[in-house]
Amino acid sequence: MSKLSSALASRVVTALIGVPLLVVLFNWGAPWLLTLAVAIAGAVSVFEMAMMLVPPLQAIGQPLDNIKTARRGASVSLPLIAAIVTALFFFAYARQPQLYVIVLIMVALMLTTVLLPGTIDRKLGSLVALIVSFSWAALPWVCVWQMFHRSDHPQGVILLLTLVWICDTVAYFAGRAFGKRPLAKTLSPKKTIEGTLCSLVGGAIVVSAFAPFMSWNVGWWVYPLIGIVGAVLVAVGDLLESLVKRFARVDDSGSILPGHGGLLDCTDGVLTTAPALLLWLQYV
Repeated sequence: MSKLSSALASRVVTALIGVPLLVVLFNWGAPWLLTLAVAIAGAVSVFEMAMMLVPPLQAIGQPLDNIKTARRGASVSLPLIAAIVTALFFFAYARQPQLYVIVLIMVALMLTTVLLPGTIDRKLGSLVALIVSFSWAALPWVCVWQMFHRSDHPQGVILLLTLVWICDTVAYFAGRAFGKRPLAKTLSPKKTIEGTLCSLVGGAIVVSAFAPFMSWNVGWWVYPLIGIVGAVLVAVGDLLESLVKRFARVDDSGSILPGHGGLLDCTDGVLTTAPALLLWLQYV
């Protein structure tokens, strides 16, 4: 079996296992279980983002071997930091969703990096990486959590994940089939303009298909338009994660999902689309 066929088979198996689990979780999961699931997703996302950002920022301007050494050191402490900080944030925010909770977490991150041993460069690199990782990778999952707890639009989460995965899948296979021109050659050589255009069509179809289940008091033409905007945001999220991976000199954000890589490789579109969709739901 070729490397491409093996990767595609892994993607299919992962989808066949993951999609039914998500359906069960969405339909029959208790509120505390949904909150826990989103908190875990946030913690894993923060960890993967921090693992990509912390080592190169700690060893910026230094040889590649120094980055590899910093990455080995980060792999020891970052899982605990990401898990504790993200879990505390989610459960604190669930009880009292106020801005000061975010401020307190940011202060905790600053104190953590100041107290960690190491040189000034390592401390500053860790501080910048952790704040960026938390803001970029955890807060969008808070938007997902809020969609779960909206009495009028809990189905927004299903729409969000379906839109992200369909757009990613269409862009991937369409790009493989007849993609010719790279969308952003420096960031992601395999992402093509043709694949991205097909994903816009896919996004319009997905949101239009959800129209009967969404109580939006808007014209019919708004649904495909929202789908196109969402597909653009998914592509932007993909390119932003590619930017981080190029900076970190890694191919994948992790290895938790066979065929996909890390959780961020599968849900990078959520980081850009979730805040926008939540704002739209609150508006309509």
